Order: sequence, then structure tokens, then C-alpha cells
Amino acid sequence: MVYLAIVKATKILSEKQVFRLEADREVRISVHVEIFKIPEPDSQKYPEGLRISMVAFKSANPEQIIIVDCHPPKGPHFHVGSREELFVWKSLDEAYELFWNLIEEEVE
Repeated sequence: MVYLAIVKATKILSEKQVFRLEADREVRISVHVEIFKIPEPDSQKYPEGLRISMVAFKSANPEQIIIVDCHPPKGPHFHVGSREELFVWKSLDEAYELFWNLIEEEVE
């Protein structure tokens, strides 16, 4: 039997947005971003004590998904479709920049 630890976290950001591409107004990109502050002693398992979840997908094709997240035991990593890669955490701003860069690469 697997037991999951429940960690009380404080949601510091939760936003959902939908964008239309300038080149093709029919293409909609849904973006969901959530950031949680993790309390001690569990905060040590997360960079800057933050658990992040950044998700983007084309509304017409949700399987074409981009995710940047950070959680134990993997740590900071991203998914582009079925591909998954670790990345070195430098800051929340750089993780956010990575997320938007991945979106731009996949939309082109």
C-alpha cells in the first residue's frame, strides 16, 4: 500500500489564461500556472520552498502539452508532449521564462 504525505501549502498564485495566435486566430493556447509556498520542514525538498505547476496546451489538441513543474522526487523538470527533461533551478523567474520559451518553440 502506498501512502502519500499531505503537505499543507499556501497557494501564492493561481491563474488561467487563454491566448489566440496572431498568425492564426483560430488557434487557442490555454495556460494554467499555480505556485505554492511549502512550509518547513518540507520546504527543503523544493527550490526556494516553492512547488510550481505551469501547464500550456492547444485547446484543439490537449495532448500537445507543455508542463514545467517541480516536485519530489524528480525536482525541477519539464514535459513537452511525451518528452521529459530535468533542468537546473536558478530562480522562479527563470523557470517562468523557460515555460514561455517552450511554448514559443512548440507553437512555431
